[in-house]
Amino acid sequence: MIKSKNLIDYSTLDEDTRKKKAKAYLLWILARRDYPRQTLESKLKERKLLTNEIEELIEELINDNFYKPDAFFIYRIRTLSEEGYSEFGIKNKLYKQGHRIEQSELKEIIQSERIDLNRCKETFFKKCIKKYGLNQDSRKQFKEKLVHRAIKKIESRGYRQTDLWDAIEAWGES
Repeated sequence: MIKSKNLIDYSTLDEDTRKKKAKAYLLWILARRDYPRQTLESKLKERKLLTNEIEELIEELINDNFYKPDAFFIYRIRTLSEEGYSEFGIKNKLYKQGHRIEQSELKEIIQSERIDLNRCKETFFKKCIKKYGLNQDSRKQFKEKLVHRAIKKIESRGYRQTDLWDAIEAWGES
C-alpha cells in the first residue's frame, strides 16, 4: 500500500478542528472497508493525534454505531473459511497478519455467524483432489511433485496429512 506523503499533521490544529478532521478521516476510511481497531489507531497516530484523543474518537464512533470492532474479524474469518482454512489455520493467518484474537472469540464468531467449517473443508479438499489429480494410489506416490504440493497446500490451511487421505478415501476420485 502506498502511503501518502501529504499527511495532515493534526498536532498543529486547534483541538476542535483536530477532532472534526480526524473524525471525518475515520468515517471516510471506514466507508471504504472495515478495519481492526489497532489499524485505525495507527492511522491516526501517523497523523500525530494524541493517544487519549484517538481512544475518545474511536469510542465515539462505536457509540454512534459508525464502527463495529468485530466487523473486520467477522469478514476476515468468513473469507478465510471460504478459502478452506481450518479453525487453527484462521487463527494462525490472523496472527501472521498482526491481528490478535483469542480462541474463544474465534469460536464465538464462527458459531454466531453460522460458519460451517466442515462444508468449507469439504469444498476445499474436493478442489484439491481434483486440481492435483489425487486418488487412492497417490499415497504410494508420496514423493511425486503434485502429491507433495497438495499436502503442502492443505497443511498451510491448518489440516493434517491424514485429513487429505481420509478425504480421498471418502470421495474417491470425484
